[in-house]
Amino acid sequence: MDSEFGPEEIVGGITTTTASGLTYPIVDTSQFIFYNNSQAITPPTPGGDFYGQDAMCAGYQENYTLSADGKTVYDNVTELTWMQSPDTNMDGTVTYSDKLTYTQACALPATLNAANYGGYSDWRLPTVKELFSLINFNGVEPSPTATSDAGAEPYISTDYGGRTGYFEFAYGFTTEDADLTGTNERIIDSQWATTTLYVANTDQMFGVNFADGRIKAYPASASIGKKFCVSLVRGNENYGVNQFADNGDGTVTDSATGLMWSQDDSGAGKNWQEALAWVQTKNSENYLGHDDWRLPNAKELQSIVDYTRSPDTTISAAIDPLFTCTQITNEKGVADYPFYWTGTTHLSTHPENSASAGVYVAFGRALGYMDPDGPGPASGSWVDVHGAGCQRSEFKQGNPADYPNGFGPQGDAIRIYNHVRLVRDVAINDDPVADAGVNQAVSAGSVVTFDGSGSADNIDIVNYSWNFTYNGTAFTLYDIAPEFTFCVAGNYTVTLTVRDAAGNPDSDTMLVRVSALPITTDTTLPVANTGPNQAITAGALVTFNGSASTDDVGITNYTWTFTYNGTVIALYGVSPSFRFWTAGNYTVTLTVRDVAGNTDTNTLVIRVMDSSGGTSWDGSPGSYWWIILIIVVVVILALLLVKGVKTLKTRGK
Repeated sequence: MDSEFGPEEIVGGITTTTASGLTYPIVDTSQFIFYNNSQAITPPTPGGDFYGQDAMCAGYQENYTLSADGKTVYDNVTELTWMQSPDTNMDGTVTYSDKLTYTQACALPATLNAANYGGYSDWRLPTVKELFSLINFNGVEPSPTATSDAGAEPYISTDYGGRTGYFEFAYGFTTEDADLTGTNERIIDSQWATTTLYVANTDQMFGVNFADGRIKAYPASASIGKKFCVSLVRGNENYGVNQFADNGDGTVTDSATGLMWSQDDSGAGKNWQEALAWVQTKNSENYLGHDDWRLPNAKELQSIVDYTRSPDTTISAAIDPLFTCTQITNEKGVADYPFYWTGTTHLSTHPENSASAGVYVAFGRALGYMDPDGPGPASGSWVDVHGAGCQRSEFKQGNPADYPNGFGPQGDAIRIYNHVRLVRDVAINDDPVADAGVNQAVSAGSVVTFDGSGSADNIDIVNYSWNFTYNGTAFTLYDIAPEFTFCVAGNYTVTLTVRDAAGNPDSDTMLVRVSALPITTDTTLPVANTGPNQAITAGALVTFNGSASTDDVGITNYTWTFTYNGTVIALYGVSPSFRFWTAGNYTVTLTVRDVAGNTDTNTLVIRVMDSSGGTSWDGSPGSYWWIILIIVVVVILALLLVKGVKTLKTRGK
């Protein structure tokens, strides 16, 4: 699929992400080429037409590992393990005989588990969300009437036809194939089975078609005898399970996928180009507090389908009730819910309009205009042919009125003006892990440096606080490696609490064992000295200076305390700093402690002047200028007095 607009040229500079901490990571669609309404284009620029489509955002890229025996493929993103081939009879070749009815497909896991296939005994038939994780939209669908796969590309990483990929794949087995007369299959008949039944009609099963790149509800009834390709899965039983949270601000976060969604939709239908432009408009408005919304890709949008809901069973769209869906009237004249655009282009083998269709997901009924005696429009009627929750495609532009009987083999309803639901990436925070470091043993009077550098978080730790009780007083220190001088012997349990940006906390403890000095003869009290009072302008940084404090043996601790804006502030060390923003007079007390625990205190006043003319010692603004005025007057009087004395002396001569 490389071209002049290929991945090498377009993806450069786009940062991909990893799925750390997610239970339902959405594998990217692998669509790296940009398209307009009909064909490939160079990358759009911000604010320009077609900006913000699928190729603009590179998510979790396909990453598979083939087992040594070639039987299984491990998905390193989803942590799911798959059968490498739909060769269900294990004869080494995929043929029509490997296809199974739905009943047979449901029975296959028991057979393979009994045989310990690939070394495992926990195989299961996948859900539609699990199976859809394998789809990529580098595929190109063949015409429904094609008799060969010329020009087509499967919608899965495959080694089919000499391609470089991981999974074995087969197109439909047509009557042109030897010994298969009567199968009635088409080239596009590569539907793969899942456990997900359509709740509005349990005779239908949602399957994934890796030949034409769609999810549809297919007949599951044994009486019809429809046959499917089957690939079993194992591992990560949480895959496909959403973890929605209403953020209370018009957004919903799914912590399973790491995606945030707009709770409301666009409220009106738009063609594909208009949908992309509408997203840019919402970003320019900083919609719901964010400016990085995008049109979801096909796999992202399908991730929020709720297959337990439908218009006919829950009288709702096929989505969690946390979301709102605009109600519409469908082609049959019945209350229903919209199709929703994705930013993904659906490619076809059409030589001139290969990119004329965009992918959508139906959250309401997926109507088709069907003849009761068979497919096609002749004397037909609208029926829910593919089910709420299907994924199809339609023209990016045009007039829906030109398709009164739908389009395609099942007469798919053509609306063109579909709704939009916004999505953006969010960082999903795991809880941090606190590490208070090793226990420490010191002598009285020693400085202990704490070490929280071993603490970790998947995003970032924004706060470290260390709490302990010393001499009956509770202390809290901050930062990753604060210091404290322990002068009194004893065992001190210190608790480190870390907190990440989301507010998630964790705690760990360490022990400081302080031994007494062998000789304690220090009975002389220390002398605290704060230095002179200071006068500053609001916003200035004050550096305290207790270096003039003395003791006959040595000072081991300096603590500066004062009340600022109603909060008691404690600073430590001989010369700590603090920035005062609020005008006023602040009395600061320095307490010094020596090796024996003897203490002394001293105070100073910090006068903080505001920009309007200062603050006096009594706290009243403006009186500072009266002091200056008095000084100026005194100076002037002194000068006049000196001049007068000189005049008298001159006259005396």
